[in-house]
Amino acid sequence: MGDVYAEVRENRRKRRKYFLIFSVVIGVYLVALGASWLVFRSPFFRWKQFEITGNERVLTEDVMSLLRARALEGRWRPFQALLGLRSMLIWPDVLSEDDLAFLPTIKSITLEKNYGSRTIIARVEERKLYGIWCTDGDEAYPARCMWFDSEGTLFERAVAAQGGIIMTVRDHSQPFLPLRTRILPEAFVLNMFSIFRVLAASDLDRKEITINDLALEEVKVATYNGPELYFSLRFPADNSLAAIEDLMSKPGFGKLEYLDFRVESRVYYR
Repeated sequence: MGDVYAEVRENRRKRRKYFLIFSVVIGVYLVALGASWLVFRSPFFRWKQFEITGNERVLTEDVMSLLRARALEGRWRPFQALLGLRSMLIWPDVLSEDDLAFLPTIKSITLEKNYGSRTIIARVEERKLYGIWCTDGDEAYPARCMWFDSEGTLFERAVAAQGGIIMTVRDHSQPFLPLRTRILPEAFVLNMFSIFRVLAASDLDRKEITINDLALEEVKVATYNGPELYFSLRFPADNSLAAIEDLMSKPGFGKLEYLDFRVESRVYYR
């Protein structure tokens, strides 16, 4: 009799075990089914409004084309047929520098997604026009001028300008500089911008900023109302502003031939 009761209890235990396993499997299946419906079929992840802001020089259509191409190449690519471009999930949160290679005027694009209102806002940050950099070119690449931003990155074609309104540099040393590269080797960029700051803060009427030979690591500035200036790219030029202002305040400044700041913390003039 004891063996019969033991067998009955064992059968009940097995049935409970199988029922539990079956319940777990069914539960997981239902959760997966619900999640799949939520992701692929429900309106919760489907945007109603897509807005692009911050772009002024780049067409909205071009920004949207870039975002669409990036979305189609993202991590949700295997599920594109099910998700579609209306799904908020396939759109990236931010675009990398490589993604922006075809629109160098754009510095960054970030996307904000609001699942409550089902909206996506793409915020575009364009590079700011700081100055123009002109190279002579060579047999392979013609001479050209390009805008650069406050970080020294070339990003847009420009027309050569002269005078003090726009900070324009004529580079006779580097034959060709592609878009999205820096105006100078990294070691010289900050010092070049210190020269720009000095020129912008002074009352000198700039005629031309020239780099004749980058190997000499120097910059020449011609003016309309005073002497030529020589700066070094090896160190910042900020300290030269006080010397320029002091010399400009003295009689005969316009008769000077040059001001030479190529030795740190020194000025030579004639």
